[in-house]
Amino acid sequence: MYKAKKRWLIAGTALLLMPALFQPGQEVHADSKSPQTTAVTSQSGATAETTAKTATGNTQPAGTTTQNTAAASSSAAVNAASSATQSSASSIASSAVASTGDSAASTSDATDSKSLATGSAAVKPQTVTQEDRSLASAAVQTTSAAASSTASSASSQASLAAQSATTTQANTQAPANATAAESTQTIGDYTYSLDTANGTATVTGRANANVTDINIGASVTYNGQTFKVTAINNGAFATLNNLGNVNVADTVTSIGENAFAYSQFTGNITIENAIDVGSAAFASVKAVSVTLNGTANIGTKTFAYANLSGGITIADAKTIETQAFFGLTASSLKIDGQADISESAFESANIAGDVTVNNAQTIDKNAFASLKAQALTINGQTDIGEGAFIYAQITGSVNITGANTIGDNAFQFAKVTDAINVPDNVALGEKAFYQVYAASLSLNGAATTFGNQAFAMSRIGQVTINAATIDQQAFFHLYTDQLTFGDDVRVITDGAFQFIENTKELPQIDGKDNPKNQIDSLNLSANIKTITNAAFYAAKITVITVAPDSQLTTLGYQAFAFATVTSMDMPDSLEQIGDQAFYGGKLVKVAFGPKLQSIGNLAFAEFGPLGNADFSRATALETIGDSAFAYNTINNAIAFPAKLVSIGNAAFVGNRIPALKLNNGLQTIGDTAFGYNQIQNELVVPDSVTDIGKYAFVYNSISNLTLGNGLKTIGQEAFEANVILNALTIPSSVTTIGAKAFNVNLMPKVIIAGAPVIGKEAFSTNRITVLQASTAQPATPDALNQSADAYTDSAHVSLSDFFDVAISGVTHQDIVVSNIKGSNGVKVTFDTASKSFKMPAQTQGFSFDWSLKGNDGVTYTGHYNVHLDDPVIRAHDISLFTGQVWKPELNFIDAVKQDGTSVPLSELTWTVTDENGKIVSEKDKNGIVTGDVDNTQPTTYTVTYTYGAESGSAKIYYNQRLAASYALVGTQTTTATGQPITVDTKQFSLSLGEGFDAGTLQLSDLNFFDANGNQVAADALTATGVYTV
Repeated sequence: MYKAKKRWLIAGTALLLMPALFQPGQEVHADSKSPQTTAVTSQSGATAETTAKTATGNTQPAGTTTQNTAAASSSAAVNAASSATQSSASSIASSAVASTGDSAASTSDATDSKSLATGSAAVKPQTVTQEDRSLASAAVQTTSAAASSTASSASSQASLAAQSATTTQANTQAPANATAAESTQTIGDYTYSLDTANGTATVTGRANANVTDINIGASVTYNGQTFKVTAINNGAFATLNNLGNVNVADTVTSIGENAFAYSQFTGNITIENAIDVGSAAFASVKAVSVTLNGTANIGTKTFAYANLSGGITIADAKTIETQAFFGLTASSLKIDGQADISESAFESANIAGDVTVNNAQTIDKNAFASLKAQALTINGQTDIGEGAFIYAQITGSVNITGANTIGDNAFQFAKVTDAINVPDNVALGEKAFYQVYAASLSLNGAATTFGNQAFAMSRIGQVTINAATIDQQAFFHLYTDQLTFGDDVRVITDGAFQFIENTKELPQIDGKDNPKNQIDSLNLSANIKTITNAAFYAAKITVITVAPDSQLTTLGYQAFAFATVTSMDMPDSLEQIGDQAFYGGKLVKVAFGPKLQSIGNLAFAEFGPLGNADFSRATALETIGDSAFAYNTINNAIAFPAKLVSIGNAAFVGNRIPALKLNNGLQTIGDTAFGYNQIQNELVVPDSVTDIGKYAFVYNSISNLTLGNGLKTIGQEAFEANVILNALTIPSSVTTIGAKAFNVNLMPKVIIAGAPVIGKEAFSTNRITVLQASTAQPATPDALNQSADAYTDSAHVSLSDFFDVAISGVTHQDIVVSNIKGSNGVKVTFDTASKSFKMPAQTQGFSFDWSLKGNDGVTYTGHYNVHLDDPVIRAHDISLFTGQVWKPELNFIDAVKQDGTSVPLSELTWTVTDENGKIVSEKDKNGIVTGDVDNTQPTTYTVTYTYGAESGSAKIYYNQRLAASYALVGTQTTTATGQPITVDTKQFSLSLGEGFDAGTLQLSDLNFFDANGNQVAADALTATGVYTV
């Protein structure tokens, strides 16, 4: 046997992920030495007028403004700091805070009040990492040093500040494009940008460093005018320490970028009805809990890396943007409302308690990737996107109710300590739960649909499924200890449970799977109708139990091929068993019910332990396919039901069937259908049979054969190497008798009634002395190498006494006699005139060879042993092949008393001895048979028949069964496409020795084995590697 190498190429792409940095804006301090207004350059380049404010908070006379200048030392300090900030790091945070408060507050603010600066080239923050925090800290220190240096040397920095104001754009506390209607004021504990025209206020920072609770009210009053607080500016409260709670009134609709980034709170953060929360607004904050009520849009990285000792509640959000809560740490998470949860929104979140998502519209790609939580609950008609929970680790259960779809790879590689409960009627994407670990799984919806390999390679202790159709290799190589089907399951197909086994992680034994990896039992619920297309291919299940009221009608293609099932009752409802349904399986016995109509090709084939096949109740069975039961160990007598029409090629080849009853109604018996069995005694071929294929009954032990009157074709070697003892009549309906059709039997007489075409050596190596075939084609049928015995006396030694032959216009009178040998050296002659033998008195016997030449050549030859002592018990030598069963009637001819009455074999005793004279089997006078004649090795036995004082002996010669060496040559190389490869039999050639004809190589002739020696079906060659054929 040669290796057929299959070289598989799998191409892939490497994805290089470059993490982007989230960087906070740089810190800017105002100079507190002067109450003068700090002027800054607006982003638009227009002059920004800011009303001067005295140290006591009162306004100066109208018109006292400073326009786009760096004359004041405070201005120089701010601009120098801003310049230093932007020259030392690339800032991506919000606008710079440069306001002045009263002198008491300003001094503190110079140390504690922090805000973030953004240049005109600012980019949106990316993934927050530890490196980001380090960068932020360094930037803060750099900026503080720059501001201090500027304050101590104002005159030398004035020109630098002016230059910075010209070349560097820093954000003001006031909105961009500020107008004369806007002003920045300190009101109470906070600074505001006031829009007098619209009556709105934007919180720009903290004025009182001693304030720990950030409470943003709904309105402020300044100079007699009430302003509605609608926004919190970029960076307004960033990088502050030792804060308490945050409460934001529901009038605030916008919270700017980095507004609270990197700040630390000892209390809670509560936001009411904000329409927009900007990017990184609360990035890396520390707090107890967060409550977001009515926040419409939660921006990118809003709470990235937030660290909460308590929980977070989000209500009625519309959009939760990309990475909004990336790296979040909290004790619980609850999301209510029809939110769209964007890509990676909660990726890498670490939640000590439960995560609950109620009524979200969508959960996008990787939204909760690498989530850690105690339990996960998803309620409502949600669409769960690709990889949404990939790599999640849940120490409790996953409960999903009402989801519409669970996308590709949604929970791939997730680990769940307890149960996974999937909603009714959900659409599962490709590999949705691929390689998941869980204690149990419940799929309760009849309309649930499966993407390819939805639960493949998963390790789940208990699995309950109630989907109407289970397909798409949904549970390919599932590891489970208990698999349960609900009442709604109807169809199991497309490799749904290929290679399943239990959850024990056991080592291989000699490179093969550990036999203890079996799932003990599987119950097939009553409503399952179809199992097909490799549904349980190579499944490691020991016992399958079918419900008593089962509706199962079809066990289709490879339904349980290579499965380790040892016991399964075929239900009475079963109508079809498809090709390879149990191919290579481990069933021990099988019984078929009254509705079964067909058994497919290779259905139960290939070297299994199947020892019993019961067809007694299969009253509707019509066809048995090619190799259906090939090469098993079936050892029970088989009687076929009345409606059976055809038995395929090699259907029962290579079993141990001891007896066979063919039904009247059977029409065709395929090639090698019952070859190499142990069929004994009588075989009756009914009149309905028209065709018997080649090798159909080769190498059996049939001793009595009757052929029906409807038979047309007897194939090559159809009955070769049996022990047919009876006179055989070939009915006139027969048109063709193949070569060696009856070769190597014990037939004494053949009568051919019709005019069939007869192949070479059709009747050779028998004991034929009566041959009537006057109308056969060719005229002289091949009947070579006959071996006959005659028991007679010297008065009955003519050719007419020994033969009755009529073939091709010649008779036994035309036989040519040669090689005559008398016993004990006595000379025996043949008189050609009288056609009889002449010998002296007291001759005990003689032998001779004969031949008869018909019109088309010498085709009838043999060797005759003539016994002249006319013993009471007569027996003759026989030759058998290993594997054929010896019976006492094979050597026995007859026993005749002196008065001429016959004694049946049943009244004789007999003894069989081996070559050393040791008794191996015998029948005593009480009819009890002991011992056994071993037929496995070539040897010679002697059988002795006894009746009273008389006895007779003969030899049993066991010869090695004909065997042929073979050579399989070929190599096929195929590139992987993701689909099973197509084996091209033209790439392989098979040759047989000893003159055997290999015929056309078929795919079913080939067996494939992987590198570990495990057999693999031809249509399951999907893994890369080299296979042995």
